Amino acid sequence: MNRPVKALLPLLPAQSSAADPAAHAWVAASAGTGKTQVLSARVLRLLLAGTPAPAILCITFTKLAAAEMQERVMARLAWWARCPAADLASDLAALGEAAVADTMARARRLFAEVLEVPQGLAVQTIHAFCQSLIASFPVEAGVAPGFATLDDRAGALLRQRLLVAAAVDDADPQFIADLQHLALAGGEARVQAVMAAAVRHAPALAVLRSEAVAPMLRRALGLPEAGSADDALRAGIATLPLAGLRTLAQAMLDKGGARASEFGRLLADFLASPGPGSWPDAKRFFLTDKGLLRSTDWLLSSLAKARPDLRALFEEAGNQILAIVAEQNLYTILETAGAHLRVAARLARDWVAAKHRGGLVDYDDMINAACALLAGAGAVDWVRYKLDQRIAHVLVDEAQDTNDA
Repeated sequence: MNRPVKALLPLLPAQSSAADPAAHAWVAASAGTGKTQVLSARVLRLLLAGTPAPAILCITFTKLAAAEMQERVMARLAWWARCPAADLASDLAALGEAAVADTMARARRLFAEVLEVPQGLAVQTIHAFCQSLIASFPVEAGVAPGFATLDDRAGALLRQRLLVAAAVDDADPQFIADLQHLALAGGEARVQAVMAAAVRHAPALAVLRSEAVAPMLRRALGLPEAGSADDALRAGIATLPLAGLRTLAQAMLDKGGARASEFGRLLADFLASPGPGSWPDAKRFFLTDKGLLRSTDWLLSSLAKARPDLRALFEEAGNQILAIVAEQNLYTILETAGAHLRVAARLARDWVAAKHRGGLVDYDDMINAACALLAGAGAVDWVRYKLDQRIAHVLVDEAQDTNDA
């Protein structure tokens, strides 16, 4: 036995305005304040006004939201078909419709009319709408006719297969070296994150040549077109006042205190063979563990009285050390970002090629193809004309959750 559904609550003034089929409305409201109720009410009012069900397109963000809205509308129409006249009049009044005989008669026929429509009431997710759109115009959208949809599960399996295949491909030693760099820096999670990013940005990354990554990053970082981090380090060390630093080191050793002798020996070890190998000694002498220039108050306080030039020498050389460290950090960025970009570009190319071979289209492809179809050149006017012939009203639920595209 069918039980009666709850009577519709009267719409508030703002809700009634948004549910008015003649109004172009954008609703901003918190969760639980009745946005879905407003959408459902607008659909019911459109149907009551004589709008054919196929002319109404409802777009939601999730399948759950689509199912809920579909259930709400169809359950209400089913109730109207059999409920007592008083209950029907109450629902119509809640919607702001006059409970006259013609309106009540139409309300009772709506359930059967919607059921007779082959495609039913169009309540779809944004991806389902885009899928149906590009399926109707595959050539114009630039996709293979009869394409297969790549859902989240199938996409994850394909990504894993591509990653495994790439990891055992020894034909590209640079890629293997970059992959090892990523794995050592962040483990499997880092590699998986790069794979996911490659998929999200595949159209842009797939056209990026691996050999172009380093020159591009060098220009962005302000680094020379050629040369390694060690080359830059040697050049930077050569600009230091090495003779003056030898004097400073000897003065600290001659001072005799434990702290001064320790740091004097550190500086002397660096100056014995200044280069990349002894660079950590220089950094430890001049910089704190946080990378800041050491204070000279404790390091040179007694020496500065007899040799005030040593304090100025320390500060001058220390600032040069900071500049060298900053430049070395840029080379670290070049190496790390380069490895990430080259791996991502390779995986993006593999992803695009695999989808092309299998005639596969993922959710992002659907959005991009639909955007190109509706905004591009060529057959866009024809596509818009065909849609305009079919769709008269568009309702979008949770619009803030859809991306810009």
